[in-house]
Amino acid sequence: MLRAKCVFFILRNLTMSSKNVFVPRINPVTGESEWIPQNENYDYYQEIARSAYADMLHDTERNKKYELALKKAIDRMHSQGKPANVLDIGTGTGLLSMMAARHGADSITACEAFHPMAKCAKEVIKTNGFEEKINLISKRSTEITVGPGGDMPHRANILVTEVFDTELIGEGGLGTFHHAHQVLLEDDCTVVPTSANVYAQVVNSDFVRKWNTIQPLDIPGHMTIQPPQEITKYDGTASLHDLQLDQISTDLFQPITDPVCIFRFDFSGKTKIEFQRWMSKLVETLASGRCDAIFMWWDLQMDVDGDVLLSCAPRWAHPEPQAMQWRDHWMQAIFYPSNVCNVEKGGQVLIHSIHDEYSWWFDVRTPNDNMNNLCKEIPAGSSGLHLVCSRPRLGMLNDCHRREAYIGALRKVIKEDSICLCVSDGSQLPLIAAALGAKKVYVTETSPASRTLSRDYVKSNNLDSVVTILDKSPGDITQEDLGGNKITLCMAEPYFYSSLLHWHNLYFWYSWSHLSDLMVDSVTILPRRAILKAAAMEFDNLWKIRAPVGNCEGFDLGQFDQLIEKACDISDDSVEPQPLWEYPGTAVSTPFTLLELDMTTPVSQITHPIRNEGTIALQGSDTCHGVAIWMEYDLDDDHTVCTGPRGQQVQPGVKVNWDYYTRQGVHLFKTPVKVTSKTSVTFSALFNPSDGDVKLTFNVIKEDSICLCVSDGSQLPLIAAALGAKKVYVTETSPASRTLSRDYVKSNNLDSVVTILDKSPGDITQEDLGGNKITLFMAEPYFYSSLLHWHNLYFWYSWSHLSDLMVDSVTILPRRAILKAVAMEFDNLWKIRAPVGNCEGFDLGQFDQLIEKACDISDDSVEPQPLWEYPGTAVSTPFTLLELDMTTPVSQITHLIRNEGTIALQGSDTCHGVAIWMEYDLDDDHTVCTGPRGQQVQPGVKVNWDYYTRQGVHLFKTPVKVTPRTSVTFSALFNPSDGDVKLNFNV
Repeated sequence: MLRAKCVFFILRNLTMSSKNVFVPRINPVTGESEWIPQNENYDYYQEIARSAYADMLHDTERNKKYELALKKAIDRMHSQGKPANVLDIGTGTGLLSMMAARHGADSITACEAFHPMAKCAKEVIKTNGFEEKINLISKRSTEITVGPGGDMPHRANILVTEVFDTELIGEGGLGTFHHAHQVLLEDDCTVVPTSANVYAQVVNSDFVRKWNTIQPLDIPGHMTIQPPQEITKYDGTASLHDLQLDQISTDLFQPITDPVCIFRFDFSGKTKIEFQRWMSKLVETLASGRCDAIFMWWDLQMDVDGDVLLSCAPRWAHPEPQAMQWRDHWMQAIFYPSNVCNVEKGGQVLIHSIHDEYSWWFDVRTPNDNMNNLCKEIPAGSSGLHLVCSRPRLGMLNDCHRREAYIGALRKVIKEDSICLCVSDGSQLPLIAAALGAKKVYVTETSPASRTLSRDYVKSNNLDSVVTILDKSPGDITQEDLGGNKITLCMAEPYFYSSLLHWHNLYFWYSWSHLSDLMVDSVTILPRRAILKAAAMEFDNLWKIRAPVGNCEGFDLGQFDQLIEKACDISDDSVEPQPLWEYPGTAVSTPFTLLELDMTTPVSQITHPIRNEGTIALQGSDTCHGVAIWMEYDLDDDHTVCTGPRGQQVQPGVKVNWDYYTRQGVHLFKTPVKVTSKTSVTFSALFNPSDGDVKLTFNVIKEDSICLCVSDGSQLPLIAAALGAKKVYVTETSPASRTLSRDYVKSNNLDSVVTILDKSPGDITQEDLGGNKITLFMAEPYFYSSLLHWHNLYFWYSWSHLSDLMVDSVTILPRRAILKAVAMEFDNLWKIRAPVGNCEGFDLGQFDQLIEKACDISDDSVEPQPLWEYPGTAVSTPFTLLELDMTTPVSQITHLIRNEGTIALQGSDTCHGVAIWMEYDLDDDHTVCTGPRGQQVQPGVKVNWDYYTRQGVHLFKTPVKVTPRTSVTFSALFNPSDGDVKLNFNV
């Protein structure tokens, strides 16, 4: 009966909507068009997940300084004999409004334009007891009306708002402040924050310059590949380069100037807010050198007196470097000047800056330059290079380690008769191959803009006769395109602009597999192997971006955590890309291999999924936050390109230096894991060659796990014991089953860990558990007495009786039960309930009446049947009847759970009834399904049913003729008081 491994884990997600639609996409690995199921509200939830509210709430300095300034503003109004009428624009969770209420504001109006967040704020405010104090308006501030009958009865005299981003003004803050002063605020108002200062610092840095221009590529003994002249001219108008500036070591740049304040913004209303300004400032130079970049950041003066300062400066310029707050929602930025400017120490440099309502532009000049042509508005154009290449991609192309590896590997295989094909976007490999003497090099790229840039590169280096850029995808290339040649070398970095995760770059592997007929038998594939690796990590701060907020400054934000958790569950993959060099962390394991892929074998010849699983011990630190993932490409025996650790052997307890130019994959656990000498992580990796999909699962095993299993004859207790649980207790409904389980435990020498209790769950005491508290409550669930799927919810009721014997953070497995259904045309099953009518010429109507009456009296509307024995065709898409969160004690559910809807019939001419099954979500990656077996159910297609369970069946009294307008209405009701489930289906 067991279908999935019992695993010990930190839950990451909450619940997933069962309403999916099929949406088209281009598979980043195969390059093929495909339809994938996606939650119908995917975009909605993705916007919530990406909103960065949680990151802001973990910003303790921000929270405390906002509250301090807000309290001062309220006290100031009261000291003047005025009421404190607060307006909170962009309230988010309602945190700032609740702070205002806590400090005695007389009236509070909070506005939030993002409706999901406004709904959440309403719940948070109610939970914390401020629903009578705070007037929440789900509107943009620019839509608020003031006066009798309006949203606000009168203007406010205190404004508190946080409408800032890394650029300070990128979220439209200037317009927000301007409108508020015009329409929503009294003249003599107080604004929190009162003002902002923007800073710039000119630096010299070969390291930083690699993110801006492509540098010449020297191939010793052959030639130096020069970038086209047109792409070396940069007008400085590409968008800002935002990053954690503090992670650039100070030995990687030389300050040319001190940080200087370029602009001040007065939000108080005392002076007019300007939407567009320019400024030129002469600044003394601290050192000689080239001006490669301008670092930019800002700070906020929170109060009128200037006592409360909130700074986003990097450590070397921060007013309190020893007490810096980590934050990811406000970072620093780099801007790049439009031309090369060299200065001498002790001289001056002119910093020229412009801002409009939303963005910035910076440049540098020497005092000797012509000042008449200084821009007064942000230029409109941008270099083609920066439209095609991201900043990390430019750095990657300039990376000396990559260049040396590619040149070294190609030297070994390039001959004068080499016919090469390169499958990568914007790669220098074709130029290297041509410079090393290849006869012919063909190139295919996924991006038209990248192909244009590559042609410019080829032309400017006079390699037109050797290198040909093809305007075709790999699958469309013909022998004619190759001039009748056959490929002797197929190469890639690999890198593609569409790739987000490392395995997306396996597109190269799929591409060359399409071209095997155009290759010589002895073709060389470079790289020859891809190795997906990982290491468990303790992150200094990155874990906070997904960590629950819980209590924030004394306020309960539990509803917000639930909203974010559900949104991430629906819209996020379990692995997300992050530039880990910006997010320091310590290894908590040795590196381990997830997958090893031989790319010299055509992927089309791999007929089965490639799997790997194992267990890795955690060590070297007290905490583990998740797993970092990277790819290593073996070019040959001597040359490897690594997208992970940079020039070091990863060791537990040691900080990892990550590659500057790629994003690593990160899997974050829901809550930090306490590491002991026996804590380990199990992993499983699966590569599906049919679609290039990679599935990764990571679960934490703790030696202190105290488990209770409520299931009959289950193997879960044995698995838990084998995986290292400290103690496993078992309760079963059947005495005979308990005897069998004891024999199983004894024969496997697990008596010291597994205890079979002769008690029902409601009778278990702390003494029965040896004084322990349960950390994991688990079930398949399966009970011998169960006939219908919902009878197995006995597990849910069982654990609800035991909540006093559990730790607060107890893990419930399975966490969710989903009752599903699909309309069916059965080949023959319908006959068991169909009226006989006329049989061989005899009228059996009275018999039909007798049977019908008997069934009405004795039978439920749903009966269990092993549907794998009774073939049938789906006549609808699957639909959800009930979704039950089993992590909530059923005793806390005080209302009936209902669901109803209408499902269209399609795919056949006849419908006989409805098939019903249960799906149990164990965690993010493991589900046990008692219904369809390994298929996506589609109308008009036979359903393959699970061999080992009986599905529920509701048969209509007579077959239903299906037309384009035929549908089934359904209603489902779960009564928590007695566990009864009532289902109704009508055509």
